[in-house]
Amino acid sequence: MAFTFVELKKQMEEDLQSGAFRTMTSYTVSDSGGSRTISYKSFDDWEKQYSFVCAKAAVEMGKRPYVGRGKMGTR
Repeated sequence: MAFTFVELKKQMEEDLQSGAFRTMTSYTVSDSGGSRTISYKSFDDWEKQYSFVCAKAAVEMGKRPYVGRGKMGTR
């Protein structure tokens, strides 16, 4: 099933809560450019993909995605 990024974020959160992410290896996203498959092999990969999806979902909702700052005082 294809999702928007907002729907995918919600689905990934539900899969994390239920443990279903362990048996899945990919999700499909539909956006204005067509469809895209987001794949993962480990929980670390899943977390990275979840961060990506959260940023894209924020843009879809019209919010600026959070961008962390570097260390203060370093150049």
